Amino acid sequence: MPATGETGPDASENGSGRKRLRRTLLAAIALLYIASVPWYRETGAPLQLQFGLPDWVAVAVGCYIAVAILNAFAWMLTDIPDGAEPDEETRPPAGPGVDRGAP
Repeated sequence: MPATGETGPDASENGSGRKRLRRTLLAAIALLYIASVPWYRETGAPLQLQFGLPDWVAVAVGCYIAVAILNAFAWMLTDIPDGAEPDEETRPPAGPGVDRGAP
């Protein structure tokens, strides 16, 4: 893993690899959401229990658990730049009783 602020061809290749992996994870998440909808069930098909749940519910819950895990990995691969301290104009107002100092 490159050090923070590293530049050069290795850093850009690693950055593009991370972006590609993140996009792949997001595509997999989209496919899992599509798979969670019970398209495969025939009308009037008898319910089968899996883990004490109807089969389509068990599949949906499994998909949602997988989505949560993949989403966590996608966020770990997301670069979030450190911003500068907000200035007085963009800082949210202080709560009651908070003194920011005299102007």
